[in-house]
Amino acid sequence: MTETSPGDLHRLDLQPKRIVYLIMGVMALALGDHLGLATWGVALLFSPILLLEGVFRLRVRQILPGFRTKLMARIQAGANAEELLDLYKEQSFLRFAAPRHVMMGWLARIHGHAGSHALAAKTYGRALEECPQKEAHGLALSLGDAQYELGESEEAERTYRMALTEEHRSARACANLSRIILDRDGDLEEAENYLTLAVESDRGGMMRLDLVQLLLRLDKREDAQWQLDLAAEELESGSAGEEAMARLQDLRNQIT
Repeated sequence: MTETSPGDLHRLDLQPKRIVYLIMGVMALALGDHLGLATWGVALLFSPILLLEGVFRLRVRQILPGFRTKLMARIQAGANAEELLDLYKEQSFLRFAAPRHVMMGWLARIHGHAGSHALAAKTYGRALEECPQKEAHGLALSLGDAQYELGESEEAERTYRMALTEEHRSARACANLSRIILDRDGDLEEAENYLTLAVESDRGGMMRLDLVQLLLRLDKREDAQWQLDLAAEELESGSAGEEAMARLQDLRNQIT
């Protein structure tokens, strides 16, 4: 997929609702001044805006889950990026009425799925600028993922460290942060902690094999053996490929 140009991106994430509200607000102020209304009278003129926003929020809550489900289903079915972007473009009402950071976050996810990580990072960044703090962690973790894919290790590390908390973490973010620490010859114990969190967040034989390798570097052979046994159970009970099984055997040889 060809990267969306800045102009196309602007058209996709533009939210004219703010312009509509601004115009309505200016008209209310002008009318209040013309009629000589008191403060409470001017406030009443703003009530249509509040009523309209309430209707928008209700409708968004009704249809946003359907869009999210359809988008994720298409991603899992292997839809190409152009098909996903077309689905996004079809969401005229959501792009108008939904919180801007929410729709920009989904647009960024589509760009990331297309391999357009620079565009994904830019869009996640713009979404974060408008996102309430209590909702920012998920977007920040996704921004870190995009920066990591771009090879921007320092930026990704800063983003991950700001976003990862006890309540907000992802296996990918923890694993990527562990790799970043290892790549810059950082603290092996810290790398182990993040990789352990990644494995605990998302059971996966291959990721657990990375942890086994790191534990061997730290000369924690008993822990490595325990993790290797768990990895073997996960891989052998699933549909592990030849590469995974070969690596499993190689680590067994290192431990014995």
